[in-house]
Amino acid sequence: MKKLVILFFVLVNGSLFGQQSSTIRVDYMESISLNNRFNLDSSISLDLKGLLPDKLDLYNQLYVQGSKGIYGTDVVKMEEQQAEQKKKNEAEGGAVFIDLGGAPENYQYTDLDKQSVIEQRDFMGKMFLIEGKVTPIIWKMTGNKKTILGYEVLEATAVVDGENVTAWFAPSIKAEIGPAGLHSLPGLILEVQYTNDQRTITAIKIELNEKDGSKVKAPSKGKKVTKDQFDKMVEEKTKEMEQQFSGRDGGVIIKMD
Repeated sequence: MKKLVILFFVLVNGSLFGQQSSTIRVDYMESISLNNRFNLDSSISLDLKGLLPDKLDLYNQLYVQGSKGIYGTDVVKMEEQQAEQKKKNEAEGGAVFIDLGGAPENYQYTDLDKQSVIEQRDFMGKMFLIEGKVTPIIWKMTGNKKTILGYEVLEATAVVDGENVTAWFAPSIKAEIGPAGLHSLPGLILEVQYTNDQRTITAIKIELNEKDGSKVKAPSKGKKVTKDQFDKMVEEKTKEMEQQFSGRDGGVIIKMD
């Protein structure tokens, strides 16, 4: 009996080790609700709101390999989507088309062993590298369950950067790193809901044995800056653009809350 128990222990641990050392890829759709998120310049008719789409859909991918992972833009899918939207807009005529200026190469690399985070951000055509530390997340299990893509998932909630976050994770898939910088749940995160800004991230495809593990590496493009420096720059450029376009005849200013 003791030999059988030892053999079982070895087999189970060998299986877990194999799963953790392989690469997992998850394709996600991130949907951002545009209702009540835009402020229009007071000189522009509010009828413009009726021309805006109800939501903006973004396609991202997550690659996880053990304690390391990278989450970011699915460039191929985003370029296909933008081409289709532009073609549809031209055919219909008059609809508002939100041009993202090509698929932004935004990526977030997380290394839980080193407790480090490296973000590659595309801002106004320039690339930046933002280095920082992993921020602890305190999750609370609710006991609720449901099924996503055939996997039983459990619900957990937390407050992340001042936002209420609800995550649904699959305990049967061992991965501590999830989308959008989320981490430290005992299973792969398949769905995220941000209650404060009406944003959701949902898994649409899972590959547990991704053959290409070369993508699990820190991004290297861009100028190195701190998070505070990057946030300050974004704030200053946004104000600068508002000043440039406000007051222009026929100009439209659309600002995110």
